[in-house]
Amino acid sequence: MKKLLSIVFMMIFVCLYVTLLTGCECDHEWSEATCELLATCTKCGKTMGEYADHEWSEATCLSPKKCTICGKTEGGLGAHSVEKGICPTCGRATVSFSSVYSECNCKSPWAKAGYDYLTIDTNPYDYEDNPYVDLATTYAEAALNAIKKINEKLSLPSYLIDEMLETRAVDGRRTYSGKKVNVSWRYHPDNGLEVRYSF
Repeated sequence: MKKLLSIVFMMIFVCLYVTLLTGCECDHEWSEATCELLATCTKCGKTMGEYADHEWSEATCLSPKKCTICGKTEGGLGAHSVEKGICPTCGRATVSFSSVYSECNCKSPWAKAGYDYLTIDTNPYDYEDNPYVDLATTYAEAALNAIKKINEKLSLPSYLIDEMLETRAVDGRRTYSGKKVNVSWRYHPDNGLEVRYSF
C-alpha cells in the first residue's frame, strides 16, 4: 500500500512539475481578435478565444460589400447613388435621356430622345438667317432653355452653355466628354444650334 501511495504521489508530483515547466507565467497583454487572427498575447504569443466578425464596408455600384480587415467580399454590387442624374461613385448617368426629355420640358419638333441619346435643335425647320442668339422664335427660346436645364440636370460644367453660344459656323462640330456623358454641338446661321447628348 505504501508503494502504491508513493507511486500516486510521484505521478502527481511529475504532473505538477511538467505543468509548471510548460505553463505560461506571463502577465498577458492581449491584442484584439480580428476575422483573421485570434486574440494574441503581445508578450508570449499565446492565443485564445474565437475569431471576430468581419468588418464590412458598404457595397457600391462598383464593388460588393468588402471586409476592411481581410478583403473578403460578399453579395452583389450596390445601387447607384443619385446626384443630379449622375452617380458620384462611378460617373454613370442614372437616368435615361427619355426621362431628361420629359423633366426638362423638351418638345417635338426641336427635341428628340431615346434611352441613350437626346438631341436639341434651336432651328428644327432650318429657317434661313434665324440665329439662335436672337431668340426671336419660340423654338429657339424653348430649346435654349431646355439645353440649360439639361446641362444642369446632367451636372455638366456651367461654362459649357457659353461655349455653345459662342460657337461659329467655321468652328465645325465641337465636343465635350464627361465621365459618362458626351456632348457634341454645331452652329450654322441657317440651321441654328444643334446639340447631341449621349452616353
